[in-house]
Amino acid sequence: MEQWPGSVMGGRAGKQLDRPRSLPPALCGPIREGGAPCRKAGRRRPFGKQAIDRRLERGAARETVAESEGERRMTRPLSERVIEEIGHARGLYHRLVLVVGGAGAGKTAALRDAAERTGAPLVNVSLELSRRLLDLTERQRALRVRRLLDRIVAERGSDVVLLDNLELLFDAALRQHPLRLLQDLSRSRVVAAAW
Repeated sequence: MEQWPGSVMGGRAGKQLDRPRSLPPALCGPIREGGAPCRKAGRRRPFGKQAIDRRLERGAARETVAESEGERRMTRPLSERVIEEIGHARGLYHRLVLVVGGAGAGKTAALRDAAERTGAPLVNVSLELSRRLLDLTERQRALRVRRLLDRIVAERGSDVVLLDNLELLFDAALRQHPLRLLQDLSRSRVVAAAW
């Protein structure tokens, strides 16, 4: 009995080979001992390079359609999407909206635009938090950062707060879990943060 490279033995007592892990299940089914691919007993499916190529082309066409739909969603300004997600987040337990992207992706500009449109305050977390942590020892900083961040957000007096520049929360000396901090903040108000 032959075994495909990269495949794993399976089935009853090694009489059946599973599909190679490199191919998705839609491209090939289990292989019988005789080498005939089948999905159901008695039904043969073409199994050769051409058949696989045709299936891959069909899959690629589906991916192209999905990509074009994704591009249509991406053409909307990010600030509009942030405002829309803020509206959806109001009914959730953790009212947290994370704006995720690489450096230069326009997260700060989107949050500024959303702040102008909604009237929600935009907080520079690293700047505000570092001002309040300056007078504390390293141990006190780790113990009080959660309370200080909560106070910074509460002082804004708004049910929606936009947070930018969260880098300080990732400092190892503070011994904090940034996502948990944001989740705790978002229990009583909507928090949109640039991650």
